[in-house]
Amino acid sequence: MFSSRLWVSFIVMSGCAGGLKQTSREPTTPLEVTTVFVYPIRFLGQAEPAWRTFELSERMLQAGVREGGERLAFYGPTEFTVLRFEVEGWVATTALPLLVTHGSRADQGLVVRTTVERRVTSSVQEAQNSKGQGGATSSELTTFIGRVELVHPSTKEVLFEAEGQAVVDPFAEPTPELEYDPAPALTSLVEKLMTEATRVAAKHSKSREVGPDLGLIVAVTPKTALSMRTDPALAAEVLQLDALQTEVLLENIARVLSPQLTGKTLESVVKAPAGVAVVSAPAGSRVTPGDVIESVDGAPALPHVLSRGRFKGAPMELQIRRRDGSSGEIALP
Repeated sequence: MFSSRLWVSFIVMSGCAGGLKQTSREPTTPLEVTTVFVYPIRFLGQAEPAWRTFELSERMLQAGVREGGERLAFYGPTEFTVLRFEVEGWVATTALPLLVTHGSRADQGLVVRTTVERRVTSSVQEAQNSKGQGGATSSELTTFIGRVELVHPSTKEVLFEAEGQAVVDPFAEPTPELEYDPAPALTSLVEKLMTEATRVAAKHSKSREVGPDLGLIVAVTPKTALSMRTDPALAAEVLQLDALQTEVLLENIARVLSPQLTGKTLESVVKAPAGVAVVSAPAGSRVTPGDVIESVDGAPALPHVLSRGRFKGAPMELQIRRRDGSSGEIALP
């Protein structure tokens, strides 16, 4: 299961900006958005392990922070529960208390819903040689269709919709991404969908004070992915892997979550406990490369959690595991 890697090539849809079919709608009343909640990706026609869903959701959140982290706070799917995916109102999730607790009104939140559908078509080709001898060859074509919606739960309005495709090409030349990502163009597609949805959300955002950038470069550790809502069947399967298989799995997850990791830095992140590993820090920072941030204000540490701390108006309380194995609490900034 873990060694199977498929090559996926991205199809640009003609006549669609950025390879996506997009539709935007103006809200009925002006908005002052502060926060975006990213639902867990819903997969149709396929089963995905919990760590793979986490990988893709994390890449979406990273894309959202890159595009709109200066104006918007983001919450990921591990921080709230979706009760009814298709319902537009706040009753569909447990997200509203998070929004209100952190000082925003109900009408200042938006939701990003993403669906990935897997379609498989089979074909058989008959062929004969000059002697009349024939045979048949069969092949499968797998297409992933990604869709994103930006929803305003207070009014139940869908402000933005986009759709794109990624197609598995079993005959394509391999690329370095195939070493660690089972579907690199699908990963790229969901990032692009999130980027476009964030651009729309940022247009409706509220101007507010933003705290200083911590200047940290961080990477989510692969043990975080395995600890996030892992189902019992997957946990049992992981336990059956030998040491080498486990190391390969963890390295692959680490590289999907943070493709820039290489060499000793990658090795350090793979071995790190659940949390956010510090890859780089400015001079004088209270954290240093090799440290792992295990929690932020008592919640599990993730990059988007650190990013939204800039809107808090007060220092963040971090639980740190130092590279020498010691632990402690610090306040940033």
